[in-house]
Amino acid sequence: MKSLLKKLWYALLTTLGGLFTVGLLGSQGYPGVGIIVLFIGLPIALYLIFRSRKPPSAKIEEPVISTTIEVRSSFEKPRSRTVNVGSASYSIPKQTKQKFRFLGKGESVSVHGYELGGLIYLGNTSDQTFDEEPAVINPKLPVKKVKLADPLDYWPNYSRINAAQRNRYLTWLCEGRGDTDELGYVFLYFYGFERYVLRDAGQDSVEQRDQNLSDIVGELLRLRKLFAHNRSFESYSTQLLDVIYVVYWPNRLGERKSSFPSNKSIAAQYAIAQVANTTPDTPLDFDWALHWILGFGPVSRTKTIREQYPVLRSLFKAVYETATKGGLKVPSCKTKLQLWVNTASRGLGDVSQLQVPDSWCDPTGLKRPISQLIAVHEEVMPALRTLAKSVAKKDIAGILAAWPSGVPTDSVPKLHQVIQRVKVFIEKHRSPDVTTLGKLIGIPVEEKVSAAQMKQMATALETCGYVLVPDPQITSSAIKAEDTVLVYRGPRLGELSPEGQWVALSVHMGCILAIADGNIHRNEKTALQRIVNAHPNSREREYLEAYLDWRLGHPPSTAGLKKQIDTLTDSQRNEIGKTLISVAIADGELPSSEIKQLEKLYGRLGLDPALVTQYLHTSVVSPTQTLTPDTTDQDQGSEIRLDESALIAHAESTKEVQDVLHRIFQDEPEIEEAQADVNSASDVWHEGRLDPAHEELASWLLTGEEWSMDQITSKCRELDLLAQGALEAINDAAFEALGDSLLELGDPVEVYRDVMPA
Repeated sequence: MKSLLKKLWYALLTTLGGLFTVGLLGSQGYPGVGIIVLFIGLPIALYLIFRSRKPPSAKIEEPVISTTIEVRSSFEKPRSRTVNVGSASYSIPKQTKQKFRFLGKGESVSVHGYELGGLIYLGNTSDQTFDEEPAVINPKLPVKKVKLADPLDYWPNYSRINAAQRNRYLTWLCEGRGDTDELGYVFLYFYGFERYVLRDAGQDSVEQRDQNLSDIVGELLRLRKLFAHNRSFESYSTQLLDVIYVVYWPNRLGERKSSFPSNKSIAAQYAIAQVANTTPDTPLDFDWALHWILGFGPVSRTKTIREQYPVLRSLFKAVYETATKGGLKVPSCKTKLQLWVNTASRGLGDVSQLQVPDSWCDPTGLKRPISQLIAVHEEVMPALRTLAKSVAKKDIAGILAAWPSGVPTDSVPKLHQVIQRVKVFIEKHRSPDVTTLGKLIGIPVEEKVSAAQMKQMATALETCGYVLVPDPQITSSAIKAEDTVLVYRGPRLGELSPEGQWVALSVHMGCILAIADGNIHRNEKTALQRIVNAHPNSREREYLEAYLDWRLGHPPSTAGLKKQIDTLTDSQRNEIGKTLISVAIADGELPSSEIKQLEKLYGRLGLDPALVTQYLHTSVVSPTQTLTPDTTDQDQGSEIRLDESALIAHAESTKEVQDVLHRIFQDEPEIEEAQADVNSASDVWHEGRLDPAHEELASWLLTGEEWSMDQITSKCRELDLLAQGALEAINDAAFEALGDSLLELGDPVEVYRDVMPA
């Protein structure tokens, strides 16, 4: 309309100008020229004004101007982009306000009849941001309410998926966002979390931001439990949790150290660098050290490590703090620290680098500290694999025996129930028989209990918080199924001190002597108690008191004494010899049976048998000398009655008698631990669990670190094996023999060669 009015205005001016020209020419005596102008010139001028203009046949290109602008974000330094401007007069347009927003957890919205809770993006996306905003739910896009939908592509985008897929996604969001067989919808939901954390969180108020981030963290932890089997989601979600703490909650970074570390963990990389750059003299926390070796070192993150990570933490802590004398000091280096986020969604590349101090170095690639951590890791893995084998077999006794002290058992409910049952039983029965105790903790026993079974029982009870007496690693004893043992609450002793060993041996030999006459007198027990009570170590004394009580009810033999006696000095042997004399005369009688037992015990001690007579006469000057032992059940003035004939016979002993005694002592067998039959297959790692074909396949796999399924299938054809079944058989054998899986199944198949024994 404006164009037409403009043309009419030009036409009016042209007409007036033409008439003025004609009048002027007529007044000057040129009427013919005026007529020509009026009837020819004026129509031509009007035609030119009102004619339709055609577009030019050829476009003349204008020069292109390159202009550089800065795109800033709160997460990285300014980055430059080059835009081509079509003319010199072109101005860079202002950024339009986005037409979508993030809904907090407390908000809700209705989309196509679905009531959706918060933690989602809602709104429209322009063509320019179409691919960069995959998580935005556009309510204007149609849905198709059908039950089935095609599988999603690798990088789903709400604006690109079809109507049936949108319907299924909205249904999942509406119905609790629970378990689903289509993980693409979970990632589509997750893309929104990434966008908020990396782009929008910094623009909110601190209060609003922290609330949204807390809600996102809670939702991520919930989803991680639902989809724990998916390694991809586990990796991306772990990374995003790290980013939240590093960027927004650095003072709370310690909350991340107990979780299983991702590969190249951002939280660990930042924490280790923080120690190196701000407090280099502070020892590195054991958790971050474990993150370092698992995330940045040459260690395979195997099934056993993932499933038994809480146990690994406890084992690693004990060895790490001992091996590094309190903790590793992190050295500085010349490598600059850079933290990059590998996002699951597209369109976040410009905010994928996190801001860190320019002066900070990154020590995670240093070889020397990693080599120290590798040594610690290799020391703890055998114990972890032993535990994993027991867990795989559901062997409660084995789990109890392998469970490290100080690690809560709440993570294994069945194990926790067993421990509670054991505690209730022991509180009522302090001296159970071995068969009943074995059934309680899952150790079946035969008529004779092996040393290995006793060790397993002792370790299992240690996990429950109790001490077994006798403890096979302290005072080894021959035990039968019907025998009773003592159990008391407390920490288990690793070993006895040399002084404690001397007391234990004195108790053992004293009990042998005390029951030589078929009856243990109260004074004999009192004499042995004095020996125990004189020991200064309270923890050892508690065990030795229980050991004495148990020994008095279980007649010991001389079997097993040789190893203990061999560790004694000459003076210690003499002291035990004198102690035995005091026990022998404690009940006021010294029959021939006790004198003969003294002879045997002195022979065991390597003492001259003549010392028996000497020490007896030293202790008892005459057969009528009165002994006043410190007891309440023996009258003052009672006499020690010696068997004089036995003393004379002993004094007149010939070498022949001594030789006979020596032969008797030598004939008594020492108790040794039962040795398991070693199968010929023990020379190979799988201990005979694989047939030749599977063994050949395993050997072939061990020549590399990674194999495609096509390569493995081809090799299996040569060996007449089915690929999937063969790989599972090898993993099963590795788990039973080594306590860990050898292969990470997938395509490609990863080989954990560091699981193999050295």
